[in-house]
Amino acid sequence: MGKYRWIYIASVAAALAGYIATDKKQLLLLLLFLIAVFYASLLCWLLTQGRVKYDFEIEDVSIRGREISLKIVLKCPEVIPQGPMQMDVEYDNFIFEEKRQQRIILKPGEKKRLEFLLPYVPENCGKTCVRIKKAKIYDLLGIMCCTAGGEKEQEIIIYPDVKSLEVKKSNLSSPKNQGEAYDESKKGQDVSEVFDMREYQLGDSVKSIHWKLSGKLDKLIVREFGNPTNYQTALYYDMEASQSLSKADRQNLQNGILQMTASLSKSLIQNGFFHHMIAIEDMKSTEALVQDNGSYLQVLAEMMCRKIPATEEEYFAHMQILSQEKRFTNLIFVCGLLNMQIVEQLSRTSNLTVVYVNTNEEDSIENGENYTIISVPVGKIDNRLQMIEF
Repeated sequence: MGKYRWIYIASVAAALAGYIATDKKQLLLLLLFLIAVFYASLLCWLLTQGRVKYDFEIEDVSIRGREISLKIVLKCPEVIPQGPMQMDVEYDNFIFEEKRQQRIILKPGEKKRLEFLLPYVPENCGKTCVRIKKAKIYDLLGIMCCTAGGEKEQEIIIYPDVKSLEVKKSNLSSPKNQGEAYDESKKGQDVSEVFDMREYQLGDSVKSIHWKLSGKLDKLIVREFGNPTNYQTALYYDMEASQSLSKADRQNLQNGILQMTASLSKSLIQNGFFHHMIAIEDMKSTEALVQDNGSYLQVLAEMMCRKIPATEEEYFAHMQILSQEKRFTNLIFVCGLLNMQIVEQLSRTSNLTVVYVNTNEEDSIENGENYTIISVPVGKIDNRLQMIEF
């Protein structure tokens, strides 16, 4: 907007210089007209100060890559003409600790209440703070300005585009300890062991219905399955990416890791498998049991608020903590940087499935002693990985 100030000053200077040099009345009238317009614009600007209010709203949640709208609402005086309004909008992503700024110019009309829709396409997953840092009101000529209101902000969570995968346990995956021990007081998801029988209730999985018994009793009967105490599954993801990648490629890969992890967790629940989501924050290991859609959504929200470790030393320390965990029979490890030393270390205590999200174009499956590595190109997650065994 500052260019209008210089255009006006140049116009006044040119009219004044021309009048002095030629003594033409037309140039004097032009000079007086420019001065009169300035004072009229100044008067309108002074009258609007403190009377222009603004606010904005945006959806609480969205999905990465999906366009949403930031709705800005202006409340202006009806009678007094108002000049343009300049706003600086900032998008502050929590996971990637990245700020993106955008400057917009709004031109109020004759209505008292005006709405403007600003399109926004989230580039990264994670909790994002959307804020209007500065709002300036200019006069009609765009010469003078003043601030309008204070800083306003709102948080939004950007989720990955979660996919449904077919997930099943491999016949080769067996407990480290010989013999299967079952919890006699708590049901689980092991279909090989029936914990109890009861009548069907709304929300029960169709897969748990005992059709033969239901036919004999003329009512739906479901099986409640056993809960093995020595057969547990954990899901862990590592956001480390090669520093040789460009910033855009590295962030795309890390978003792919989040998408794959969220898809696996949701698919495990849909296929009837409880699991633990492992996270390491501030050099401490935390975990949450994911056993239904509610606990899954809670874990997913927490994932969107977890910062990426800043150094390689932090990543290495994370792996050391994870490798010392010996309670889990199955470990699904989603990563973007394949470290075979870490793979071999993790496979010593668990049946390990590594989902390696990468920037290559080819997918592959590699089997080793007590581990499987599934390589998935980040650009082909949607149509390549439809089934996973662990």
